[in-house]
Amino acid sequence: MSNLRLNDYQEILWKSTKRNDEPLAKKSLSNIRGTMVNFSRFCIRSGISDQSLSELRLPKSAKKVGKEILQPDQARRLFHDFDDDWYINLWRFLLATGMRPGEAIGLRWSDIHDGMVTISQAVNYRGRITEGKNENAKRSFALNSILDKILADQKEKTWRLRSEYVFCNHTGQHALQTSTKNSWDTIRRALGTSASPYSLRHTFISYMAATLPEQALKDI
Repeated sequence: MSNLRLNDYQEILWKSTKRNDEPLAKKSLSNIRGTMVNFSRFCIRSGISDQSLSELRLPKSAKKVGKEILQPDQARRLFHDFDDDWYINLWRFLLATGMRPGEAIGLRWSDIHDGMVTISQAVNYRGRITEGKNENAKRSFALNSILDKILADQKEKTWRLRSEYVFCNHTGQHALQTSTKNSWDTIRRALGTSASPYSLRHTFISYMAATLPEQALKDI
């Protein structure tokens, strides 16, 4: 460790620019760089190395990747088709609220009362229950007629399982982001899009930005 220098780490970052012969997005490379910088800080604090990596540079060729969103006709189909899919109400709820997938998966019926939804936890990609992505993740918002309909449909679909989770799996436990992937992949192919579940959040924000003042959108 003590023999490694900045150029050694820089070479690692250069060699990380592709995965399966496909170029990594600038965001992915930035995440790799951030992990390496944090690792170097740990090593410095632990007396393992004195090498700071704060000067690591991203490749100038790194491309930004745009966020794909659902087009209006695709969004309408999501609300009118696919009723037989177990997780269809999860996807509709994400589109209608802008919640993160893990937040919706961690949502409990006890989090919904007096016409309000309170987000207090999330299920991360490893299936662990967390307090959410950051301090702002804990928040509340009011229900509307669209959300009331989605929740009523979901309750009718799952009431026999008596689950505490709103968008539970087939056994009543909280779902996993990995296990819901097959559901979304089937739907997105039918819609003709490569959008991810997280893209439903971007879709919500994009649509709301067209009608709401910037500060109101930030509050949401």
